[in-house]
Amino acid sequence: MKNVKPYLLILFILIWASDLQAQKALGIAIGSVTNKFEGDRVSKFFDVGFRMHSSLLVGLVLDVPIKEDVYITFSPGYKEISGTIYEENEEYIDQIEQGIEEPNVPRFIDVSFLEIDNLSLPILLKIISDNKRWQFMAGIETLWNFRSELTILDTGEQINVRSFMKSVNYTAIFGLGYRFKIKKARFAFDLMYTQGLNNMSSGRELPNGSVPRIKSTTGETRLTWFFLNKTDNSK
Repeated sequence: MKNVKPYLLILFILIWASDLQAQKALGIAIGSVTNKFEGDRVSKFFDVGFRMHSSLLVGLVLDVPIKEDVYITFSPGYKEISGTIYEENEEYIDQIEQGIEEPNVPRFIDVSFLEIDNLSLPILLKIISDNKRWQFMAGIETLWNFRSELTILDTGEQINVRSFMKSVNYTAIFGLGYRFKIKKARFAFDLMYTQGLNNMSSGRELPNGSVPRIKSTTGETRLTWFFLNKTDNSK
């Protein structure tokens, strides 16, 4: 999928979804992404750590049945992945080296904030429980990075670091959801876990900041409203 233009792939899915005669369920989803980057601990970034940060996802959900209670799900959309990078405080180290047992400065300080905007395409295998309420999902997500920005926190300077980031990234997804109705409207609420499968960056030190080698780990919530449902087993 690396050489496939994301907008062409998403356009194909939207055209397919527009065939109202086909058996499928189509919805719009919105949710939250709580991300924590994980680093490789290469030597030059040994004292780097990461804090969690929450952001937004929005997109479509297309369920295509392949047999009773089993679907292939496509969910093209927008997904932001972000987090704070912290480092060991040099003043703290200096005080420890001076023999001060309880330094009066924090050991770690936040130095930068990394924000990555992506076009996202999860492709999932979805299995529905016998009572048609619970759904279990697993699959692979492709992320096309179209914007990456590093903010230096002590100066507020914003640096475009997209050239140091991979343009396409992959994550494994696992999820559990609950299907419900409000009057005639059909909804699903999902809890998802994703684990990055590749490094999102090359690991670069800049004159005024650094971009460590990182992978993403996210916990996500997603609420989907199905405005079209032509599957056989919807109850």
